Amino acid sequence: MQSSDDILIQAINEQFGGNWHRIYAKRVNHNKYVYVFECDKSTVEPIVVRNDNIVDKLKRIEQPGNSVMYWHSVLEDPALSGLSEFTQNYQHVKVLRYCPGKRITMSAHDAKQGDIIIKCVASGVATIHQRLRKIWKHCSSMLFEVSEPLILSNACNTFTQSRLPGQPLVFNDTEDSKMLAKNMAIAIGSLHQSSVQFPTTFLCRDQEKRSHRYAKLIIKRFPDLEKMVNELTTKLNSFGTEYDSTEPTPVPIHGSLHSHQWLETNSQLALVDFDRACMGHLELDLATFIAEWDYEPGDIADTVITNFKSAYPNNVNPNLLCYYRVNKHLAKAYKASKSPHRSNAYFKTKRNMSKALTLSKQLPRSV
Repeated sequence: MQSSDDILIQAINEQFGGNWHRIYAKRVNHNKYVYVFECDKSTVEPIVVRNDNIVDKLKRIEQPGNSVMYWHSVLEDPALSGLSEFTQNYQHVKVLRYCPGKRITMSAHDAKQGDIIIKCVASGVATIHQRLRKIWKHCSSMLFEVSEPLILSNACNTFTQSRLPGQPLVFNDTEDSKMLAKNMAIAIGSLHQSSVQFPTTFLCRDQEKRSHRYAKLIIKRFPDLEKMVNELTTKLNSFGTEYDSTEPTPVPIHGSLHSHQWLETNSQLALVDFDRACMGHLELDLATFIAEWDYEPGDIADTVITNFKSAYPNNVNPNLLCYYRVNKHLAKAYKASKSPHRSNAYFKTKRNMSKALTLSKQLPRSV
């Protein structure tokens, strides 16, 4: 018997041609879902399939026997108004990353600037552009390359930046991974030690507010996890409250230091996506990086974590690092809880919560 997913994919294949596969899925509310499907034909743009926020321009997906779903192109996202008009000025526009209702990153070609990156966000485009510009002005003191900010369009919530030459990092050999991990740590250290001043800060109290919101939403989706969630948040809240009075001076941080934010160029590493750059604790960047490798099995993951930490600044507070790392796994639990498939969402949410609780045992006993 075909699942509802199989029926939907079959309907999309028949309606649009080609082989389509899902690259994004989110439960918006009770029985309301948003999916993104990508075609194996590189010239075909991804489409958004949804049964929430129905507006006149959405087109119906014909799938007999299943609930009604509608679709629109990524350029017609209602939250990214002006994007379709903005991209008409460029050639070879291709979607790189897309989160419905929030943001999209695309590559394109401009007759004057050459290869560029287009970024459109639902809100705060001027702030993001300003962060990139601040980094760009200080790039000569950084041990990584930075994309040059170009045109800003507040009306379209969009800006362009130069496209850096380079390839995503590949960790497929233990010896090469050692050096790569160390170089990444040294490179991000040059940002932490720089004179860049971002207008916003993100400290323990800010993390506590964000995690408290995540915790409430997890419990709302899975009430039987309430005891586990409350145990974790109580421990985190105690640590954050005690630490607030002794927090170190904030430094400029990337704020979202995942491995996929790096590129390897001919001369040195390049770092992209400064959407969350702010003044904060260097432990947050380290925790973000490590948390992404926590579920990667094998020697490579251990090698990357060990060597990245070894080359990171030696003034890292281990308790603060643990605090942020635990919060990162709570955030992963929250993201997992939004999956439209309840059984899979429950398994991953509980797994991430268990990981967070285990890590939290490393926090000071006095907490």
